[in-house]
Amino acid sequence: MNKDKHPLQSILERITDNTRSYSGRAMYGKECLGVTVGQRGLGELISQVMEELVGLANDAMADEAGEAEDKAVTDVVQAWKRMATDSMGRDDIIVYFPGVPYFDDEAPADDDVDEDEEGAPDSENTKTLIAMGR
Repeated sequence: MNKDKHPLQSILERITDNTRSYSGRAMYGKECLGVTVGQRGLGELISQVMEELVGLANDAMADEAGEAEDKAVTDVVQAWKRMATDSMGRDDIIVYFPGVPYFDDEAPADDDVDEDEEGAPDSENTKTLIAMGR
């Protein structure tokens, strides 16, 4: 598990490939962890998360030094207390968790930017991005 990633995101990513960043009502542009499900998929999602939590709790009890698993369970429970939903159209809803950041494994790290000798972004990459319309 990535140390920057919230344990709930790790659990959701094991269950579904529909995790994403989301900015919900009254969040004023702030983004958080979200997962899209079908209208009838919320119960299944909840039951799968509960199964994962039971596994974490069992791991924590089996290991005397299970503080990491115990903290993960507590963090996930706290996130579910703040859970909210929005409609995503006719058939889907998004379940989102204000205060839980979304960690994008695919986003380039800030230190991956090529720089020229003067510390500015590499002009060749900039030209390519401009040509691509970005």
